[in-house]
Amino acid sequence: MRVGFKSRRAWCWAVVLFALAPGFANAGEASPDAPPDHAPEQFASAKLVMLTYMEAITSGESARLPEAVACFDLSQVEAVDRPVFGPRRARQLLDILDRTWKVDYEEIEPEPGAEQWRKPLIRDGKTYGSLVISRQTDGSWRFDASFVAQIPDIWKQLAPLPTLESFKGADQDLAMRIRRMVPERLQRVGFLLEHWQWLGLLALILSGVVLDKAIVVLGCGLARRLVKEEETGVNEELRALAVRPLGVVAMAALFWFGVYWLDLPPQVNGILATVAVFFMAFALVQGLYRLVDVVCAYLLKAAQRTESKMDDLLVPLIRKTLKIFVVVFGVVFVAGQLGIDVTSMLLGLGIGGVAFAFAAKDTVENFFGSVTVLLDRPFMIGDWVVVEGVEGTVEEVGFRSTRIRTFYNSLVTVPNAAFIRAKVDNYGKRFKRRIKCFVSVTYDTPPAKIEAFCEGIRELVLQHPYTAKDYYHVYLNQFAASSLDILLYVFVKTPDWATELRERERLLLDIVRLAKHLGVEFAFPTQTLHVGSLPEAGKVWPREPVEADRATERDEVVRLGRTEAVELAKKHFGADGALPQPVQFVYDPNNPHARAGSAE
Repeated sequence: MRVGFKSRRAWCWAVVLFALAPGFANAGEASPDAPPDHAPEQFASAKLVMLTYMEAITSGESARLPEAVACFDLSQVEAVDRPVFGPRRARQLLDILDRTWKVDYEEIEPEPGAEQWRKPLIRDGKTYGSLVISRQTDGSWRFDASFVAQIPDIWKQLAPLPTLESFKGADQDLAMRIRRMVPERLQRVGFLLEHWQWLGLLALILSGVVLDKAIVVLGCGLARRLVKEEETGVNEELRALAVRPLGVVAMAALFWFGVYWLDLPPQVNGILATVAVFFMAFALVQGLYRLVDVVCAYLLKAAQRTESKMDDLLVPLIRKTLKIFVVVFGVVFVAGQLGIDVTSMLLGLGIGGVAFAFAAKDTVENFFGSVTVLLDRPFMIGDWVVVEGVEGTVEEVGFRSTRIRTFYNSLVTVPNAAFIRAKVDNYGKRFKRRIKCFVSVTYDTPPAKIEAFCEGIRELVLQHPYTAKDYYHVYLNQFAASSLDILLYVFVKTPDWATELRERERLLLDIVRLAKHLGVEFAFPTQTLHVGSLPEAGKVWPREPVEADRATERDEVVRLGRTEAVELAKKHFGADGALPQPVQFVYDPNNPHARAGSAE
């Protein structure tokens, strides 16, 4: 299943919002990591900081680990990395102290007025750096930020050496354990990273690819068993697209956990962890996006089983609503996972919402047009409609527009705002479809044959399966230029246009066969030319009648015409001269010939 234009458009909006997010984030409030207004008691001096740190880190209780991390100035560590590197720095410092200095709290006494206290870290006469505790801007004391940044390098140099005094909890970090198991020759720095770290990244990538393929294969197999296409309408392609993001999530999650086990430099670790978090969050959102297609395919299958077409109209709207919600949720979720201040981003979007509302006036109007379509239901999916000069079959109703497939197979997009004002002619709502035409016969057809022919057509209307028996007309209607025209006015009860065309053809062919059996000939435009001749030589024209003869002839013709008209009209009245009853249609399926007034 290919990603359609609508899907690409939704994701483009997501990318635009995501690109604007950092700018919104910078407009936020003060950093949540700003120091407090006053120094807590446990950080009131360098000695108390060391005492607090040692009691927390040597307790062996994981619940007290944040207390030990609070003793460090982590301002030089990225906020997204602090949950991992804070505890790691705390454990590494304990490892360093275990190899260089048995803590003596009496030594920790800064000079009067000094802003720092330093303790050289010496082992076997070699100095590996200095432990620094400095006063912060709020008056509290913490392990200096520059010293915190040097802890990983100092720890790498001291890790191979034996401890002077072992403290409980020194080896709780997995990365520290892995490093101790790595041979020294693989800990040499090659290109940017140590050799074993490059090998670890390669192993993580290979493991992630294998895990991705395994989850996709297992997921597709499980989905094939649980989700049957004939029952749910979810085909193999939809199932594969829905399962595919799960493999990416698993691969990104493995990579995200793995990079922390490799003890990478903070800058490299931050980049790789951010990339892993982005792919993991993006894949989760994409999985939800594809899950919408799966759910809507099932709803569409269920809607097809019902007689109502209202649910066929709702399913596309539900699909679009859920997809827009997933995209908006995805932007906020991904931004939050990357450490972007979502509150500031939403605030920035709210400020620009006024201008956006003016720009989206037509979109809002189209949305209310969609609501009008749902509430008033002027048409359903599959109806034949005519709106603003566009005629065709309704294929899809969206938030902004309705798509109509014309009878020459083009696709016309009509904005939904048009349905608020425009007149909609819905041919699909017809429960009967009209057939109106003239059956033309020649002028030399005897009146008896015309009456028999008309009565035969009425009988065809009564006998045909789809014709409406409650209302129809078959009468000699007019004298045309070259024919006598019989009006055929009848309705057929057909569900669609194709059936209407078929039944129209069957009725007209039966009329042709009836005319052939009765000896009635159809007329076509003709002209008759009468040719006269001049009198021969010596002959004269007949004598014109005198005026008295003309008067006598005219009176006789008038009398004869009136007499014949009276005789012809008498048969249309009752025995007592009553007017004929109006045409009525009373159809009894058990006795189709018992119809009152249909032909009288």
